[in-house]
Amino acid sequence: MHRLMCNLFLVLAVVWPGGQLISGSELKLEKSGNAVAITADGAADINVVPMGDGRWAIVMAVGSPPRVQIVYLAVEGGPGPAPPRPQIPEAERLAREWLDLVVESARSRAPALAAAFRSIAERIEKGELGDPAAIIQASTEANRQALAGDRNAWLAWFEKLRTYMNSLAETGKLKTPQEHAKLFKEIANGLAWPRRR
Repeated sequence: MHRLMCNLFLVLAVVWPGGQLISGSELKLEKSGNAVAITADGAADINVVPMGDGRWAIVMAVGSPPRVQIVYLAVEGGPGPAPPRPQIPEAERLAREWLDLVVESARSRAPALAAAFRSIAERIEKGELGDPAAIIQASTEANRQALAGDRNAWLAWFEKLRTYMNSLAETGKLKTPQEHAKLFKEIANGLAWPRRR
């Protein structure tokens, strides 16, 4: 018999891979606080492997010669599933993805381009820019300055952005100055994201 103490939470069910409940004489679980004592008759060794989503695999070496048996443990009453990760705004995610369209040597301009988008967003929020045409013109000028001689290397990235912005405008999601400011901040965040290769 082998005994193992584990920090698990309230046990719901222990099942064989085929879905049958395991007999109490073969495997016993005793709960005390947040600990569970697992006792397996005839087991030479036992280990518990977390599988995520409140499931654990109990791996036992039983019999002579030893053979591996695996049972599954479903648990509840613990801290629950991990909280969902915050959703990355679509524009931020796309701006990040489109960086793959820019030759690597020109990607070093991404922080400067992010600052250009952010500066236009700030100008919109201060009320300095309100007309969509003026916003686009100011953004175009700031972006050209940020990219300097690497502008051509970013053309595919900007084509994706142009198509995306047009689709937002066509569906009524990019009409107001505030919507432009929000979009430009999200783009800036995507461009400023550290790239790991």
